[in-house]
Amino acid sequence: GGFHRSDEMKLKAILLLLLLPVLMLLVVAGCGGDTAEPLPTYTPAPIPTPLPTPTPQVADTDEIHNKASKFQESGKHELAIKEYTKIIELNPEDELAYQNRGYSYRKTGEYRKAIRDFDTAVGLDSGDSWTYLSRGFAYADLEEYSRAIEDYSKAIELNPEDELAYQNRGYSY
Repeated sequence: GGFHRSDEMKLKAILLLLLLPVLMLLVVAGCGGDTAEPLPTYTPAPIPTPLPTPTPQVADTDEIHNKASKFQESGKHELAIKEYTKIIELNPEDELAYQNRGYSYRKTGEYRKAIRDFDTAVGLDSGDSWTYLSRGFAYADLEEYSRAIEDYSKAIELNPEDELAYQNRGYSY
């Protein structure tokens, strides 16, 4: 038993006999004289360069948020505004940064800037009652009571439990 060197020779001979006719056909087909068409030359297709997949570059702004929040809590609204502005520069879709910067603008008496930030926050998430309430406060600060009432009403619509919205809407009438 077992596989011997002579068996290997027999196997090679059988393979050669099987492949020989195929090789002969290929040679004959390639040397067909004037009547045969030349074999087409193979040119590899260019490898396409993959397009870069667009990935939104959203920076990790948690540390800046924490810092800005501490400034707000301690009444340092000018410093909070600077920090929230940094966040917005890094991530213009950060609704919370607009809300909080708007809050600090309002606390420093910059009501129009506050309203602009609240407008942006509403554009990013129109379902947040706090933003409408805050914008209502800013309108009331400017004595634009009809606009304040609209925002308080929207805050109530989004959050019927919001006592502050009811109170301020009542004061605005």
